[in-house]
Amino acid sequence: MVFMMVRRGEASLLQFQRYDSQQAMDTQSLTTTAPAMTPQQAALSDVRRSGLAAYRELAAGRASLWAFLRAEVTQFLVANLSGLVGLAARAGLYPGLFRRCGRRPAFGKGVLIRVPRNISLGSGVIVDDYATLDVRGDEASITIGDRVSVGRFSIVAAKHGTIEISPGCNIGSSCRIATNSRVFMGESVLVGAYCYIGPGNHTEGNEHEMRIMLALFNRVRLSLTRVQGGE
Repeated sequence: MVFMMVRRGEASLLQFQRYDSQQAMDTQSLTTTAPAMTPQQAALSDVRRSGLAAYRELAAGRASLWAFLRAEVTQFLVANLSGLVGLAARAGLYPGLFRRCGRRPAFGKGVLIRVPRNISLGSGVIVDDYATLDVRGDEASITIGDRVSVGRFSIVAAKHGTIEISPGCNIGSSCRIATNSRVFMGESVLVGAYCYIGPGNHTEGNEHEMRIMLALFNRVRLSLTRVQGGE
């Protein structure tokens, strides 16, 4: 009986060693034969880093531990509060997370904010339910002017680039504004729902940037009726 238990123990240990060896081989394979990808994707998917370190970089960039924990706790407590209580709590607690925030901001339920220390908001800014303000990279930034409205489920993402939205702009629901270079939006631009705005191949002179003066409604059918004899 004792002999059988010893043999079973040896077999279990051998299986564990084989499993551990296989895991090491898989990890080595991931790190040595990685496909082409963006620098940020490579950093966030690197299995040699801890999950906590990757998440902290994604959520807070190079902010201090205190700033990271403050943002995490604040959003955990009030991000999904409904009604007037949630709106008031976010308006009172969120401004301190940003680089700059003007008077009387409004943040809807479920708004996702990444690296707020690189985001500047003007006065009267409205960020509707489940919208995202996402900054990635130390030099990246988002600047939103006074009285700008960001619609539900819309994403503003500056990935190693800069996004500047001038005062009075209105971004519809489920839009995406993203860049790894620069996007500049002039005053009082209206962006229809489901639009995508990015740098693409648009350039001005020798500068790789995009100056948006007007965004037309997307996926909207326009029906023109001619009144006979009325023209």
